Amino acid sequence: MASAATSMPLAEQNWNAAFGSLYFANVNWNIFTFGKKTQQVALASSKEKVATADVDQIIFEHQIKVAAAYLNVLASQRIRFVQGKNTERAQVFFEMTSSRAASGLIPQVDLSLAKAEVSHARSLEIKS
Repeated sequence: MASAATSMPLAEQNWNAAFGSLYFANVNWNIFTFGKKTQQVALASSKEKVATADVDQIIFEHQIKVAAAYLNVLASQRIRFVQGKNTERAQVFFEMTSSRAASGLIPQVDLSLAKAEVSHARSLEIKS
């Protein structure tokens, strides 16, 4: 193979200018990667696996957050229901105490305590 960087091909070896035309080999070194391309493919595959695992982890975390939010809603609804029933119970107790206090069977202090119980139950219902 000839190149402008060397002299003309000669039948014998000489050491003029470059190394001589017999030593010159015009080789496309992109063909010979010495395993570089294989390692690049392996590295890309590893990066893909890591990225896929990261996505799976994020999806899992999101599912956990959604499940936790759903369970919090269920718990809040149940607490609201229980506090509503507690308010109803306190209101019935107040009505019974009010009629008994009005007839003189129990002191008026019990009526005040029943009123306070109703107020407390309503307050807890509002907070719930």
